[in-house]
Amino acid sequence: MMQSALSVTEMPFMTNAFDQFKLQTQTKSLVRFYQEFWDRIDGRGGSGEADLSLVEARLLKFVRSQGPVRMCDISQNLNYPTSTLTYMVDRLVKRGYLERKRDHEDRRAIRLTLTDKAEDYLSKRVNQASEICQEAIQRLDDLERRQLSNLLGKIVAAL
Repeated sequence: MMQSALSVTEMPFMTNAFDQFKLQTQTKSLVRFYQEFWDRIDGRGGSGEADLSLVEARLLKFVRSQGPVRMCDISQNLNYPTSTLTYMVDRLVKRGYLERKRDHEDRRAIRLTLTDKAEDYLSKRVNQASEICQEAIQRLDDLERRQLSNLLGKIVAAL
């Protein structure tokens, strides 16, 4: 689970205790919303099969962004313990989202690649996320949209 919001003492830039409390509460709400957001997207799938967890989807997104990868690459970049990763990959292979293929340069190594099913799943998820975000942003007026864009830009730059 994600880390909770900063504690009041970790927000020295806020001088007013009420403002600190309000920001802390809003940050916790944002974390909860993020989790519910992806649950909502999974619920829109309509595929009839069990949806993937956020962790599994994150793994698929990593493989998509990196191309064929070795297990050690995933473990190092996503900080998943090897035992958890092995179980998750086995499950994704069994469900048809990943394939294991021999590395052409090192015959001992196995690389993981996405299947068409995984590509379809990720594309659908991105489209659904965009739809949900557009629905939420349409509730804002032009000034609020510009402010949101500026603030998100600053947050992303700080991360």
